[in-house]
Amino acid sequence: MDSPAATQAAANAPYAGLTPDVVLDAVDSVGNATDGRLLALNSYENRVYLVYRDGAPPLVAKFYRPGRWSDEAIREEHAFTQELAAAEIPVVAPLAPGGETLHRHAGFRFAVYPKAGGRAPELDRQETLEWMGRFIARLHAVIVIGVGLGPFLVLGVWLYVMIAGIAYATDATARATERGAWPRAISPRTNASRAWRSSASSDRPSATANSCSSRRSRA
Repeated sequence: MDSPAATQAAANAPYAGLTPDVVLDAVDSVGNATDGRLLALNSYENRVYLVYRDGAPPLVAKFYRPGRWSDEAIREEHAFTQELAAAEIPVVAPLAPGGETLHRHAGFRFAVYPKAGGRAPELDRQETLEWMGRFIARLHAVIVIGVGLGPFLVLGVWLYVMIAGIAYATDATARATERGAWPRAISPRTNASRAWRSSASSDRPSATANSCSSRRSRA
């Protein structure tokens, strides 16, 4: 039996045993042949890694903080994400090798996800705010359907949340602009700033061009 000091040490350093070999072995244990490479990704509570495989696209492995959530809570989150994906909402749902999304290895619970790209929304564009309103409405519609409410109520909730989301986002943007909280270069009400951004971006090489040229120079 562990001493109180050892138990406290484990609580203070819950990931002390999560070595690179443990991460790779865990991903291997659910039917993936890793090639020995991994990259730690940003995460606060959990530990998340990009894990490379032999002859296949890389996966994202998420290791849950010990003692933070119950298995039921994690599986509920996974099930909801799968429902969203089935409704064609752009989310990244966990993979389910062997029909299970939550796995265990060396005392750690983890899930694996396909690698997916993304980008930050352009909040100074009205069409982006409208898209966000529709997106939030679709999320709520999936929840309403999940609890078994009728189609007319689903439509009502969808419309209400969409309108409320657009109104909130538009109002928040306007208030931020009036307070001067937006930098001038991205103020949604300043056409001159947009022209400045366009001319400035045309005068300097893009980050993509720089990265490509650096790769060619190394090659």
